[in-house]
Amino acid sequence: MSDETSLSADPTLLEVVPWPYGFGHSWAVRWLLSQPELAPLVLGAVPGWELGPKPRVVDVPRTEARFKGVRADLAFSVATEGRVPEDVAFETKVEDTFRARQVAAYRDAGHTPLMYLPGLTGFLISGNTREFDELHLTGANLAAALSDALDGKALPRMIDSYLRVVRHEATRFSEALVSVRNRGSAPESHGETPWPSLLDVAWLVEIHRGIKQRAPAYDIATACSLRVEVNDRGVFWHGCRETFPSLSHDDQVGLYIDVIAPVRQQRWSIAIKAGWGKGKLAPVVEYARPSARWPGRVACRQPQPQRRL
Repeated sequence: MSDETSLSADPTLLEVVPWPYGFGHSWAVRWLLSQPELAPLVLGAVPGWELGPKPRVVDVPRTEARFKGVRADLAFSVATEGRVPEDVAFETKVEDTFRARQVAAYRDAGHTPLMYLPGLTGFLISGNTREFDELHLTGANLAAALSDALDGKALPRMIDSYLRVVRHEATRFSEALVSVRNRGSAPESHGETPWPSLLDVAWLVEIHRGIKQRAPAYDIATACSLRVEVNDRGVFWHGCRETFPSLSHDDQVGLYIDVIAPVRQQRWSIAIKAGWGKGKLAPVVEYARPSARWPGRVACRQPQPQRRL
């Protein structure tokens, strides 16, 4: 067997399960939640979670918990002094799509949705409005909480090595974002997340932040969201949409801006798109074709306003 595919005698978790696969991350968190002295540290690392005193996980978290039409990676109950236990549906997203119907199913079943986001997905959706009041636990939050509390206390190699990588990836994300903000790009770094994808997401996150911060000064609506599709990631700026009822015979169809970073293409673009609604798109597209008004190009699509990463 070649060196590239062989395992050491004492492998790390990410040697066994590569970084992009969420179940490896969920396994690590499940182990942490199963340790009475560590579970409160993990629970306390979740920003905005108003837990009561002395939180604990009632039983070992269940895996692949079934909900209506979906499954959660883990399900467990959190008990605190003087409160009714809180049921939790735990879902890991590393580099895959955040689907609203999953979170809705957890809420409908009376569970608090807790999203563990150690990778690009968490980095990308960090600025989005949380439609279902779901809780987010980032890799940075988890690693920092455990590092501060344990203060050098030994953990099993699989867990300790995993947390080191999580901390390193969080540092890469943070440094790339600061560099993009200050210089428009960032020097390459090495880790589990592919560098081109990390740079794309840092650029989009900074564009999203800039729109929210600067649009009001130009009397432009700030409504926008970070999203991912099969072939691209982007910032869907629906707040800037201008409708053309006289052309489309619909009061919804119009032009809007989409900031795009196509997957695996390492290029960025800003597109003027025609869509939204059920009226006639062709007259709106014709109006916006390259001309003295706009020297670029216009794309035509039917966007899905409720779908986002």
